[in-house]
Parts: sequence; structure tokens; C-alpha cells
Amino acid sequence: MYPHKYIGVFFDSSKKLIGVPCGQNQFGAVELDIFFTLEPGCSDDELEEFITTVLDACYSKEYMPDEPTAMQKYTGIKSPITAEKNHGFIAIDWLQAKDYTFYPMKPNKGNRGGYIGINGIVLNVPVSYEKGALALAFRHALKVAYEHTFWKPK
Repeated sequence: MYPHKYIGVFFDSSKKLIGVPCGQNQFGAVELDIFFTLEPGCSDDELEEFITTVLDACYSKEYMPDEPTAMQKYTGIKSPITAEKNHGFIAIDWLQAKDYTFYPMKPNKGNRGGYIGINGIVLNVPVSYEKGALALAFRHALKVAYEHTFWKPK
């Protein structure tokens, strides 16, 4: 059992979720090349099950650096940066003895792509959470990240 797990949850403009578990390489945690999806309009129970399913898949296989990323496989796009384009992102850390931490992110508009934190917005849920707390925190993180990813001034 690993005391720390990390997942990335990408989403598109329809709020379809693509969950990517982490694995390990010589430098630390890395995203594996597998993914799980969840359609928009899901219940809180389905959302919490999705989060725990993706977390349970962490370290489930060996990291293969030459394999396409999960988002490349999901989108069918060869470039990892382009595969993530037009998707929002939420990072979730799980510490066995402490909590779940949700980090809503926004696209990095620089040349390298990727995502950066949104003005220190972080949501924590203790590991001994009440039913619905994970879904509530995730939905709040999704709202914040969605607005920073897809909102366009009129």
C-alpha cells in the first residue's frame, strides 16, 4: 500500500471527466498511460466512485516512458501538448494518514503548455470524510477550473 497517491482529472467543455492515475519512475510520481472516463451529469455517488477507482489504479502498472500518454490515447492525437489542449485539469493528492487535496488548475498559456495553479486555491477533505464531501470538493474545484479554462469575455 502506498501512503501517497496522485491523480490528474482532465475535462472538456462538456465537463466529461478523464481520470489518469499515477505511477512511479526514477524521479517520482508520473501519470500512467491509462485512463477512466465519467460522463457529465453523474451523481455524487458515481463521482466519488470515479475518484476512488482512479486512485485505486495508481501504481497498478509499470510506467513506460515510450508509451503515448493517457490523453494521447484518449484523444488519438500524437503530440502530448496538443492532446491536452482544450481540456481543463484538476490535480488530486491523497495522503493515507491525512487528506484528499484538490488543486483546480488553469492552462499555462506559455509555449510549453501544461497547467498551473489558480491563485493558491486548494480544497482539502480529511480521509475520514462524510459521504458526499469528496463530490462537493471536486465539484467546487471543477467550477473554478472550468471558469479559468473555458470562460470567454463577451
